[in-house]
Amino acid sequence: MPETRRSRSETIDPEHVVYMGRLALRAEHLGINDPLTHLYQYLEKGEAALVGIKEDLEADIAERLPKTPFVNYVGFEFTGDDFVSLKDKVSMDSMTQTNLRIFETAAASSPKMMEEFVRAETEAQEVTKLTAWFKNAPVGAYLIFESLPIGEQKVAIARIYQKASSELLEGCFVSLHSPSVERFNQLREKLGTDIATGSTKKEILQNNYEFYSPDLTQPDKFIDYYVATYDQLFQEQQNKPYSFRTRTRQTSRKAKRPIKSA
Repeated sequence: MPETRRSRSETIDPEHVVYMGRLALRAEHLGINDPLTHLYQYLEKGEAALVGIKEDLEADIAERLPKTPFVNYVGFEFTGDDFVSLKDKVSMDSMTQTNLRIFETAAASSPKMMEEFVRAETEAQEVTKLTAWFKNAPVGAYLIFESLPIGEQKVAIARIYQKASSELLEGCFVSLHSPSVERFNQLREKLGTDIATGSTKKEILQNNYEFYSPDLTQPDKFIDYYVATYDQLFQEQQNKPYSFRTRTRQTSRKAKRPIKSA
């Protein structure tokens, strides 16, 4: 009898196994950083998925290297008051809500995760803010969210979104080292006199702001300007050159489109 069971398992069609695995994972709402996302991509697309998986892994490694500046570009399509990534077809709203549920569960069992949960609550509101801004912003404008590190984290992440067209949002995620509330307030003062500041990390994240200049509608040019302005704070305070402008870039675009100024 055991021999019969073994012989039956050996005759299972591999394509059927892949199909069942794909169905099981499709039922889950996988985020970009979910450990099963790459498996699902491989089951869905086979060998064609390997190039994208390799890029993701290289980007993840670069993002976590100590004292290594990192810039990641991701394109989103605006659809139904939501933004869907062009590369992975992941809903921004679904991703932020999934992260919120994960941290809510973690905070319920570990008080140390409460700060992460509070930040996730704030970040979950970004899609609503982005949608309202996107509908009325001029093409070429940027909306910037700055998230300072919490706990043992050392790096701040600036999420910089540009309205590239009436249907396309370009997202750029920049790592910034040695951050503080004071330093980000100083950065905002240098970028524009009307930009709201904050007295806490949460207020810095909540007080997102728009930036628009006809001379800086090309994303690369603006990111260089933004990071150079941040660098300048160190140069002024430490009286020595300081730069995080050597970058790793990962693009995720449907097609290259000209970025028009308003």
